[in-house]
Order: sequence, then C-alpha cells, then structure tokens
Amino acid sequence: MDEHKKIIGVIGSGAMGAGIAQVAAAAGHRVIIYDSSSKALDKAQGALSKTLEKLISRGKIEESDAKSIFARIVFSEDIISFKNCTFIIEAIVENLETKQNMFQHVEALVGDDCILASN
Repeated sequence: MDEHKKIIGVIGSGAMGAGIAQVAAAAGHRVIIYDSSSKALDKAQGALSKTLEKLISRGKIEESDAKSIFARIVFSEDIISFKNCTFIIEAIVENLETKQNMFQHVEALVGDDCILASN
C-alpha cells in the first residue's frame, strides 16, 4: 500500500474516537475524525490538546512530537472527507441500527479497498 494512501478515518469524536485518532496519529498515520456535531469536534480538539500537553509535561513525548501528532489529525463535520481513507473505524453510540446506517453511508463513499471496522 502506498504511503500517501494510509489515511485512517474515525467516526465519532467522543473519548474513544479521540483516543483512537491520537494513537493512529502517533503511529504516523494521517487521521480524519468525523462527527456531525461541531461542539463534539471542538471538545475532542481541546481534550486531545490537553492529553498531549500532559504527555509533554510527564516527559513521555517531546513538544515537537505533540505538534506533529496534532497536525496529522483533521477534524471534520463532512463525511465526504472519508473518500480517500483506507481504514475507517467507528466509535459511536452502541446501537446496532445506528452503526449499520452509518456504515451504509460510509461504504457508498469509499473505495473497494477500504476496511471498515467497528470499535
């Protein structure tokens, strides 16, 4: 798989979704985190920033690493942002019908080689 194609999508910007995005970005992947709520996305950005600050203050990562991690993450209210993703994981409410509906929308946007996963 080409390096430029390794884009990970995360559906849901709650604690789990933001955590998944952070880990993927720390591993060097570009990440798109989607949520239909701008307030939830703002909250996730703030939480991620605080988490990275804590990691810096504890000596777990360098400030430059934190900036790189944060820069790899795009926060989006537009699900079309997933069109170039090669892996998408959902971290939304634990409701089967909601998850199935979300995957139907996402599946219509992405290529055949995109892996869809449920958290």
